[in-house]
Amino acid sequence: MTLFNVVFTSATPLVIGMFDRPVDKALLQRYPQLYQQGIRNTDFNTRTIAGWFLSAVLQSAVLMVLTLVGAAGVPAGRADGQPQDMAQVGVVLFTCVVLTVHLQLAVLEEAWTWVHHLAVWGSTGGSAAWAGCFGLAWTEHGLLHVGTLS
Repeated sequence: MTLFNVVFTSATPLVIGMFDRPVDKALLQRYPQLYQQGIRNTDFNTRTIAGWFLSAVLQSAVLMVLTLVGAAGVPAGRADGQPQDMAQVGVVLFTCVVLTVHLQLAVLEEAWTWVHHLAVWGSTGGSAAWAGCFGLAWTEHGLLHVGTLS
């Protein structure tokens, strides 16, 4: 699960942050007033950071509640009568997190390039493929079932 979280959730914003160039370098040289936004610290101040922090807390609370409420009514599918174990709920939750991160990034992005598309949609597709492989390993081989480890 740690690999899933690091690769599919945090890599995309890092890649986009490194390669995002909303304004050409020549335009920045010609119009130095474009730097005023950074000099005045309008986008990176305490109020903005607090807003993003509160948004993250709200999103994580909504995802957790929806995942747990959604998993509560699932009929028992395991031999011991339990509906789901923690790994199955974790896969659903992390899939929701990946979709939330990428859809929010897609909404906020103003200038799309091939790097943006590759990072967002490639990571989303990769996470879906990973979840599919995880499900196959779970159901067909019992590789991840805790009861088989003892």
